[in-house]
Amino acid sequence: MFNSDFLSPFAVKKDYQNSPASHRILSDSFLSELYSKIPKLRHTQISAEDFHDLIRDFFSFREVEDLLIICIKYLKWEGLHDISESLHPEIVLPIDANNDVISKKIKNILGRKTYFTACLECNRFLPTFHAPGSTCYSCLEINHGLIF
Repeated sequence: MFNSDFLSPFAVKKDYQNSPASHRILSDSFLSELYSKIPKLRHTQISAEDFHDLIRDFFSFREVEDLLIICIKYLKWEGLHDISESLHPEIVLPIDANNDVISKKIKNILGRKTYFTACLECNRFLPTFHAPGSTCYSCLEINHGLIF
């Protein structure tokens, strides 16, 4: 992994929402194909639409020079009501990497419990931040009476 200062606004050539690589990766056709290629997701409670939203909300695709940098949004509780958000650069690929290579890298990230998990009670697939101890906040409230 490299220093995240490399992703400073001055180094980033194009905003991730407007880059050609990002448009390709975040397209419905690419995400639908990716969703169908991850058998683990079929055993969890996540629809294709929710999967698309998860990728769009928690992944960032940056173009720097001739590289595609895949970043993950990492959320962390800083206090009782304070959440910090940071981007973690995870994968660096050539800008012209094909869809199969990008799909494999995203699948690997989705398999990391550091970032994503399935709730042990309702089996929903979600960011680990939303499931402390592998039980999501909804289940903690509904099934265990915890109030957040």
